Amino acid sequence: MKIIETLALVVLTAAFAVIGLTAPAQESPPANPITAKDLVPAELVMHATVELRCAIDASHISTGTAFIFAFFNQNGRNFGAIVTNKHVLGTLDDHHILTPFSQCVFTLTRAKSDGSADYSQHVDIVINDLSRSIIQHPDNNVDLAIVPVADLINKTIIDSGPLFFTQFDQSLIPDNAGVNSLTPLEDVITIGYPANFWDQTNNLPIFHRASTATAPYIEFQGRKEFVIDTTEWFGASGSPVLIYNPSGWVDLRKHVNNIGQSRIFLIGIVYAVAYYNIDGTTTIAPIPTSVQVTTQIKVPINASVCIDASRILDFEPILASMGYPVPPGYTMRSK
Repeated sequence: MKIIETLALVVLTAAFAVIGLTAPAQESPPANPITAKDLVPAELVMHATVELRCAIDASHISTGTAFIFAFFNQNGRNFGAIVTNKHVLGTLDDHHILTPFSQCVFTLTRAKSDGSADYSQHVDIVINDLSRSIIQHPDNNVDLAIVPVADLINKTIIDSGPLFFTQFDQSLIPDNAGVNSLTPLEDVITIGYPANFWDQTNNLPIFHRASTATAPYIEFQGRKEFVIDTTEWFGASGSPVLIYNPSGWVDLRKHVNNIGQSRIFLIGIVYAVAYYNIDGTTTIAPIPTSVQVTTQIKVPINASVCIDASRILDFEPILASMGYPVPPGYTMRSK
């Protein structure tokens, strides 16, 4: 498997891998083009998030959100894959066994010769024979999967020119010190494609603001999950959940005011919504990936359940066991 080599690494509060190739000049650049090195953290996570469209059958598609993640990102080398929920990629039975769809597609934005994004030009990345590509989380009860896309993206760049996108990486997932700085009530953002509502002209997702509804460092219902106070619509499955403090934050535990210091953490992935049922019970169900007609009467209670982002790191030893190269000196946080 070819490893995506980043040609530039933007370091802010955390490291983001930025991919692009130099192309011959074909047009006059704008006076002040915004290139990858100029992106602020919100733009970096925006350009790493994609809509995933999977074929259910000839006339129906499953839509969800995914984000590109640079596994083993170190010294400009990494392995690129998209992260999303299993139920976006196929159907899950009552035992959480996945039957994958046949094909999925996501769209990336082209890059101009000056290194800026060409928002009017996009290219589809097609994942065929999906069942051969999916790597599922080892715990069947964890609705998380990755799909390697390094070769597909490299081939697209070689065949049709540079692309403008970024990647999440392991440095965004808080370590023990980062987790210990969190409180039960944190402002968060989600990024995704709810109800097919997004900027299709510019190929950009939608941001939502919310807050944590349970302490993100305490396992909700005994699982590595937490709740945020928003109801996510179909298409938002797989949305990344981030804490983003662009101009400062207060560490309430250490009583330190970090004025002017930005903080950004990837703390989770949205996968389910809580509903109140007509019989007085409450259930948690995966977010739909398409419009569904039902005879059941249930009302969302403005609570979405998220998988802890540390679960992404569980794929590292799996990838290593499959022969994907781990850079010398890289330390895996999941064993």
